[in-house]
Amino acid sequence: MYTVGKFSFKIVVVPLTWPLAHKDIESIDDFPPKEAIKKGRVKNSSYVVKGKRYVPMNVKQAETYRQKGGRMTANGEAFDPEGLNAAHKYLPLPTFVWVTNLENNRRIALRVNDRGPFVKGRIIDLSAGAAKKLGFYNKGTARVLVETIKLKGDVPELIDVLIVIFDIADLQLCPSLHYTDISKVFEVGNIL
Repeated sequence: MYTVGKFSFKIVVVPLTWPLAHKDIESIDDFPPKEAIKKGRVKNSSYVVKGKRYVPMNVKQAETYRQKGGRMTANGEAFDPEGLNAAHKYLPLPTFVWVTNLENNRRIALRVNDRGPFVKGRIIDLSAGAAKKLGFYNKGTARVLVETIKLKGDVPELIDVLIVIFDIADLQLCPSLHYTDISKVFEVGNIL
């Protein structure tokens, strides 16, 4: 059990016989997904979805990055649709993030423990539970701000960063862009 501020995260490691939450993940670190999970090779490992390779940020870069049940997430945990979890293409697994709904300013801490979204123009997938807390569950999508949370022990520490705004089209190019300091980047975009 992890606690970040007033939010608690229950971690349940599941048997490898469970189906993956995202069937589109073809490989992780060039291994079949479940073999990579078994070997503990998911945190910063590249992975392939629909023929495209995604390369996560390293932990140092991610520290200052702002930007259904019965299934297994990309890092081997049980997917909890009512939990406070999320999926991201580039953040290491697991990473804690603040997600702010820019339409109503609701803000919650989430644990990124899966890969996705693999829909053009979307930057993060949230569980139904997270979408409900952020107030857009019935709407389906919302514009959000995503910020990583740096943990010192069990205490969250949000890092102040300068802001660089991406055009949504640029988000598809994240692995190939060259930043002098990735810690000065955040994402604003749509979530599912």
